[in-house]
Amino acid sequence: MIRYPPREHNPPHFHAQYGDDEASYGINDLQRTAGKLGRAQERMVLEWAEEHQGALMTGWHQAQALEPLDWID
Repeated sequence: MIRYPPREHNPPHFHAQYGDDEASYGINDLQRTAGKLGRAQERMVLEWAEEHQGALMTGWHQAQALEPLDWID
């Protein structure tokens, strides 16, 4: 699950959750900034994020403006 809480702090980032594990990743550099996921789950998240980096940044800007968010597959 990817979520974009409104008015999140900078730098632009997203949260990924798998089971009870959660991690945050920078949108610009896709580096983990907090938390931890399993190795396989982190690889999936990073592959997905690389493909959707533009949409993640759009979502970040929408969240900051308190606008409705678009779904990212």
